[in-house]
Amino acid sequence: SLGSSIAFAQDFNKDSLKHELGSAKIDTVKVMLFSELSKAYVFYKPDSAFYYAEEGLEMAREINHQNGEATNMFWLAVHFRLTGSPATAMQLATKALSIFEARHNTKEAILCNQMIAWTAMDNQDYNRALDFLFRSVKLAEQNSNYRLYYSYGTIAQIYLEFNKIDSALIYAEKAYMVLDEKRGFPMRVLAEVHERLNQDS
Repeated sequence: SLGSSIAFAQDFNKDSLKHELGSAKIDTVKVMLFSELSKAYVFYKPDSAFYYAEEGLEMAREINHQNGEATNMFWLAVHFRLTGSPATAMQLATKALSIFEARHNTKEAILCNQMIAWTAMDNQDYNRALDFLFRSVKLAEQNSNYRLYYSYGTIAQIYLEFNKIDSALIYAEKAYMVLDEKRGFPMRVLAEVHERLNQDS
């Protein structure tokens, strides 16, 4: 399955985020800093990630900051997916998605659709995963191909699971085409597809 750590992992300066949080006077700013901290910890310290997202979610609800609510909910979903609670992850991500969609936060909606798809894949629910991936494709194509290569590449992986090698190849090549730097995830998927093609020929 997709190593989604590549999808989200970035180098975060956790200390500067904590410092900002300590000095932030405005609650809306704090809410988003909580989500940034959750994001920063989610692959390294699940307990910390959970703590910050919970705090952010609570504060967002108190001040009716919908974007902050959905963002913290999203990182909670990532936390639950990574710690082996896919049902909870799915529930939270689906809720977050509906808020992002209602607010026309397209980039966040793309991320949410992908997250729901990966969680569905964890459960071998590949048809559901495809449904959400194609949603994210549609949104990404209208938004300068934001994270489109992840959607295409994951679709290719699912077609490999279904043993639809031709379809897998089409989407693996699409993933490769939309990526500016020819490296990373799309390259791996393309290599996987070619490997299978060689085995079958």
